[in-house]
Amino acid sequence: MVGKSFTCDDGSGTFDVVIYVAVRPEAPRNNFRWLITHGTGQHEGLLGAGTGFGDSHRDGLGHYTGRVR
Repeated sequence: MVGKSFTCDDGSGTFDVVIYVAVRPEAPRNNFRWLITHGTGQHEGLLGAGTGFGDSHRDGLGHYTGRVR
């Protein structure tokens, strides 16, 4: 389990996500589940969850899919 915070560039607020992942260092791709746990500013009360993956060989970014409301 890993925690991550996102801050909006427009100053509208932040939101925190818990990421559930089993990292396999030898794997080029690691799948995860995510859940929004807290928001501030305009994102207070934000709810969301989904899945995603980290691709260390292609672009090194986390790719998220899911629903937010």
